[in-house]
Amino acid sequence: MNKENLSVEVLEDQLKHEMILGEKFRLFILAIILSVLFTISSIVYLMYQEELETILKSKVINTHVSVDGFMATFGAPVSSQNDCQNAVDAALEINQILKEKCEQKKIPNTQIRIGIHAGEAVTGNVGTSIRKQYSITGNVVILASRLEQLNKKYDSSILISKEVYDRIDKTKIEIHEHGPAKVKGRQNPIEVFQLG
Repeated sequence: MNKENLSVEVLEDQLKHEMILGEKFRLFILAIILSVLFTISSIVYLMYQEELETILKSKVINTHVSVDGFMATFGAPVSSQNDCQNAVDAALEINQILKEKCEQKKIPNTQIRIGIHAGEAVTGNVGTSIRKQYSITGNVVILASRLEQLNKKYDSSILISKEVYDRIDKTKIEIHEHGPAKVKGRQNPIEVFQLG
């Protein structure tokens, strides 16, 4: 059960560029949150899907939701000029809400793993005339996924890359530096930072 949410900004931008410029794909600098809920994830996600999506919609441009997680995109095709900060704020808010629900025994004990990375991506509509989907591809998505997976190693919930770290306000967030980490598919290690 996959579901994709496009904001009005995305739809307007897509219509404008397809009708006026005839563009299919464009390059953007953006921030990506890739998240997986685990520990009875499907049940918990379905119970609180609307609440989580409300948080994302208030800050995000595009989300792709599946039963056990989501990918949220900040900055494409419309940038707020503080996309990394919006991504971090949304991740912290979602994590806090899940913690509160667990403490109040409203949901089973559930953890979340979130990876946030920023960089260039190619975006555009893919599919047929019958079914199109706004798609985002590039190393930014792969590295967000690798960061999400690194949470297992560090027993953490939210990890960000140096590219995100350099673009956020660090005065109000507790951040722990893990240093360079090897990730699958990359020859050089990436710098990893933990939030909270």
